[in-house]
Amino acid sequence: MKYKSHSALAALVLALLLPSVAAAQLQWFGYAGGGDSAMLDRTAPYTNFGYFSIDDANPGSVAATNTVNRIVGRDMKAIIELGKLLWAPGSNSTNRSLYPDFRTRWNTWKSYNASILSSDKIIAFLVRDEPFLNQVNIDSYEIAAQMVKQDFPWAKILLVEAAHVVADSNPSSYFNVNRSRINTVDWIGVDRYAIDPTTDTIFRAAVPKLKQSYPGRKFIYVGDGYWDDMHKQFLGNSILVMRDIMTKWYDVARNDPDAVLLGMFIWGSGPGSTGSDNFPPSVLDEHFRVGKAITGRVRTQLYQPVGVFEGFDANQYAVGWACDPDAKWGETIRVDFYEASSGLVAATVANLSSSESFPQCQSGIGHRFKFFLPYTLLGKKITAYAWDLDSGIVQLPSLCLDAPGCTWYANDYQPTGQFRISSTGFADGWACDPDAPLASIKFDIRALNQTTSNMDLVGVFTANLPSDEVVNGQCGGGTAHRFGVQLPSWTKGRQITLTGIDTMFGSNFLLAYEDAGCPAIGVCIW
Repeated sequence: MKYKSHSALAALVLALLLPSVAAAQLQWFGYAGGGDSAMLDRTAPYTNFGYFSIDDANPGSVAATNTVNRIVGRDMKAIIELGKLLWAPGSNSTNRSLYPDFRTRWNTWKSYNASILSSDKIIAFLVRDEPFLNQVNIDSYEIAAQMVKQDFPWAKILLVEAAHVVADSNPSSYFNVNRSRINTVDWIGVDRYAIDPTTDTIFRAAVPKLKQSYPGRKFIYVGDGYWDDMHKQFLGNSILVMRDIMTKWYDVARNDPDAVLLGMFIWGSGPGSTGSDNFPPSVLDEHFRVGKAITGRVRTQLYQPVGVFEGFDANQYAVGWACDPDAKWGETIRVDFYEASSGLVAATVANLSSSESFPQCQSGIGHRFKFFLPYTLLGKKITAYAWDLDSGIVQLPSLCLDAPGCTWYANDYQPTGQFRISSTGFADGWACDPDAPLASIKFDIRALNQTTSNMDLVGVFTANLPSDEVVNGQCGGGTAHRFGVQLPSWTKGRQITLTGIDTMFGSNFLLAYEDAGCPAIGVCIW
């Protein structure tokens, strides 16, 4: 069991580990690359926005609503690129022209996604990424930007362009000729990858030129968050250099009084490319520290993990739930499985959603775990431990007969047993699960409710009294399978049933002794 310090010293150590505190105007840090739950669970502790593109050309799609809700559920906001919603594919999928019915498409999309279109959920929209590089119709771009701004005046309109396009000195370049046609823009930025942003001449030329083209706008920096062959060519063969590159992007942004956002491209890996999701820990740790410095996101350290190892389900999966109540942004935690003679045997993540509510967790919707252990562990006692988000692990309690562990029994047989009830209401008999002859199983007693015709639960008990050789033989072994229970007076005159509860999954009615004088095979009355 671990303990957490609440001292001022801990806060001081954290402060010393972080880069210099970001200037006040640099407020936002996050990643491009969607807003799936797995990504958000990993990045929410140090990011405060998620960026995604509308890749579904269907204006009736609610995919954006689902993504924004996942982002907002982590106490973050969204930036949405409208790309394929407004821009028709055209020849070679260039998306250079607006759909003829772009206004209708926009209005349809708004109606289907109305619940997320508010300033508490969305920071900004991109009308089209890199419009000059892609040589889109700039007048159409401005019309679309005005449309979005008119509908949502609180939202920032972002313009992000390729640095080499902005830096081009040719007076007849597409940017130089058409840049003055764009007026509806709030935040501006350039992108360029596989560079050192403190020394790259094209990037260093593009930033002031874009600012001069759109004076008075806040600036966003698009940092380099992936690795491919181009990076090897310009930055060397070691991906570890990306830690230093992260630091430099942060230094450039925090020293710019116009900077408002630092966004990393890109989180997810793809063919031939390693995204930030698979960066080495030492590199991603720098992302974490930079993000903390910009966002100021702090998680409490007040609680230990909670949860329950419920045992094994009908398909013999190890199941249960676990969370860290300190999780402020819906983070999920790791669960380890141990066996006494083998030590750590498997691990999973408690991140499965369900219809259940776990108020102890305080945030998030996915706290269940379900994992199939190696068959070599069949018949072994398993314990489960939950990892704290900050440090330490805690053993989870279990619902199993051999709590706090759970033995993984076979599930070939149903419980079996017999019972009788005396004239004074004393129920006695035996019960066992032949799959687990050494275990003393639980059983429930129920009485017929003559008004509702339901079988009301009297209680759940354990068949753990010493048993004779005859009973032990029917159970396949063990020495404690008998029981004796005095029934409450309110059950007198009612039909009584007893049900053995399987050590793994399921249950089975116990039979009445042949000489018990009961009216049916599994029903007795006293």
